[in-house]
Amino acid sequence: MDSKPTIMLVSLVYLELNQDVSGHLLSALRSKATLLEVDSAERAIAVLSSTISLHGIILGDGELGGKHFHAGLRARIVDFAKAGGTVVLGCDFSSLIRPSDFNKFFDKAWKLPWRFGTYYRSDFFAGAALEGKLNDRPIPASYSQKAVAAKGVREEHKVYVPTTESWTQSRVFMSTPVEDLSESPVAFTQIGQGHLGYVGDVNSEVESTAVVLAMFGLS
Repeated sequence: MDSKPTIMLVSLVYLELNQDVSGHLLSALRSKATLLEVDSAERAIAVLSSTISLHGIILGDGELGGKHFHAGLRARIVDFAKAGGTVVLGCDFSSLIRPSDFNKFFDKAWKLPWRFGTYYRSDFFAGAALEGKLNDRPIPASYSQKAVAAKGVREEHKVYVPTTESWTQSRVFMSTPVEDLSESPVAFTQIGQGHLGYVGDVNSEVESTAVVLAMFGLS
């Protein structure tokens, strides 16, 4: 009998893109868990309604927060987190959701004031959540990532943050100090008895794999 925990990847439109861009993450998940890859709302709801004991869910694209909204599946996923599960918004979620949909998704589905922030690459450093909820897990203290940072995240929920040492990194534009130090590209908060994680990294850096694994308690 397989003793590995089960993780469901829900990517309603861009599953093949997830498999390409986030190959390192998905390989790591397969090595530590049974990974169910689902590309339809109907299939995801069927899994949630089955006897499968899900450990966590990763949303791989922004379709659940888009115009089609899939209200039934959205509600089931929120209930899953409230009941003790972990939901991570990762893979291509941040790069495949419109800013207005991002804001509505966090507001209406999760009752969180997280908003679509600045998009840039920089070195980000450990925030309060890394020093708190995730402090016993092997996550890098800092790393460079190109990410959609979130606004409105409480300090204790920030896994990574820019600091006065953070400068924008670009092959095209001049490097400048990061101006808004209040945003966070990676966040993790409690939802009911479970948790919600956000990983804004758009390139699926190797270090982000360690972050997602830690959020699922798989590291």
